[in-house]
Amino acid sequence: EKTARLAAMFNFHEILALGGQQRRMCVQLHDGTGRTTYSSDWSSGFGLDSVGVTQIVAMHCRDRRSLEVSVSIGVAPGRLAQYTKIIRFSPRYVLVNQLSR
Repeated sequence: EKTARLAAMFNFHEILALGGQQRRMCVQLHDGTGRTTYSSDWSSGFGLDSVGVTQIVAMHCRDRRSLEVSVSIGVAPGRLAQYTKIIRFSPRYVLVNQLSR
């Protein structure tokens, strides 16, 4: 249910598809807490044609940090498979504190 609230749909403009150019997507991360207006720079473009491949996308920040996310591209199930791709953004690293204290 929480994932469904975070989902978004978009479509490339048809004018971008003319000329045989590969469509590429860029992402930018924002602080979603509402406490600050912090955001990263835009990432370099990455293609959405590599279904089943996980890509690492990096963005630079104003304070010289680099943020990395994992991007997985899959195909929608059923009749939508011909037209729809599912893109999942995940943290590249997940730290789990297993200390007793």
